[in-house]
This record gives sequence, C-alpha cells and structure tokens, in this order.
Amino acid sequence: MKTKIIVSLCLLVGFGIMVYISIGIFIGSAVRQGINAFGPRITQTKVELAHAKISPLSGEGDLTGLFVGNPAGWSISKAFLVDKVHIKLRPLTVIRKKVLIEEIIIDSPEFLYETKVVSSNLRELLRNIEGDKAGAKDELAGTQATLPIKFIVKKFKITNGKTKVGIGPSAVFVPLPTIELNNLGVKEDGLSPSQLAGTLMRTVLVSIAETTADAAAAQAAAKNPPKKKRTKTQ
Repeated sequence: MKTKIIVSLCLLVGFGIMVYISIGIFIGSAVRQGINAFGPRITQTKVELAHAKISPLSGEGDLTGLFVGNPAGWSISKAFLVDKVHIKLRPLTVIRKKVLIEEIIIDSPEFLYETKVVSSNLRELLRNIEGDKAGAKDELAGTQATLPIKFIVKKFKITNGKTKVGIGPSAVFVPLPTIELNNLGVKEDGLSPSQLAGTLMRTVLVSIAETTADAAAAQAAAKNPPKKKRTKTQ
C-alpha cells in the first residue's frame, strides 16, 4: 500500500514538473514567435529574437539576442542590437487579447545612428512603425492566436545605452542617458504593437538626437576654444 502511494506521489510530482516545463516553453515560444513573425510587418525591416525564457509562475524572464534591421537604402544593416531584455509579465495574459507587462528593462543596448541631409535611419524606422500600413498590420496580427493585439507596460527602462554615430573609421560611440517610461497603455486600455513600438522608438530617437547634438557641440567647443582677451599694460 505504501509503495503504491509513493509511486503515485512520484508520478504526480513528475507530471507537475512536466506541466511546469511545458508552460514555460509555451510562453517563451509564444513571445519569440510573436516578435519574429510580426516584428518585420510593423517595422518593414528584419527583426529577429534569438531566445525567450520566461517563468510560468513568476512571469519573469529574459529575451536574448534582439536584432532590428535598418530600412533599405542605408549603408549599415542593423538599426540596433540588444543582448538581453529582462521582462516581467502576467503569464496568463499571454493567451488573451491583452498582455499586462509589469516591467521591461533593457541594459546596454547598442543603437547605430546614421544621418543624411533631412533624415536618419532611426527616423525612417519610426516612420515605418507609425505609418498608415501599421494599423492594418495590427488588425491582421489580432486575428492570429499567437499575438495579442493590446499591451500595457507598467515600467519601461533603458540603462547603459550607447549609440554609434557615423560609419567607418570616423564613427564614435556616445553614451545615452537612462530612459524610463511608466504606465504605457493604461489610459488607453492597451496599446497595439505598432503604437507601443512607436512610443518607445520615438522616445529613444529624441534621446539620441539630443545626446548626439550635445556631443557635437562639446566637440566643436573643444576644437575652437574662445580666445582669451589681452589685457592692456600700463
């Protein structure tokens, strides 16, 4: 009798472990497949996430190897690269129409900023995201079971970011200030994928533009220091 009870308990524990692992794989896979499938439709560029691992109990995990490509016509292939994104979400909301994300923390992302006379690669990427076609893409995405159509993000933060300005040997890296946004989509009862991506990209672009302008001004001032006035001698 005791042997049967022990065997039953072992089977129950084993079944519980299998369910836990399966749910974790499902959530991570759903996030990765959603980004890889619908990211390119929103940005009109290459978007690829290498891995996603999220706990089915806490909803915490990491997305690793996020690559976002440049629009056509630019000399470099990528717009930015993120090694790791820490995310915490409500696990059960992944299978619903609205995902609640407690926090997204991006550490040490690398942006590549290339400019032309009246535009830049990141500004063009933003135009792709916010273009009229993006709304149609979201409607299409909403018909797919793999991607919810609304997101709420309580906390979004970028730390230790840097942007590479220019191309070739003359390119330089400029550190970015910390970027933090809170309660995205709360008032709207959720943001579509393109709305969320547009909000985040717009904020990053403003930060990069301001930071590079300040760096250029400081560099110019260092090259051309103000001349000291000569004092008249008696």
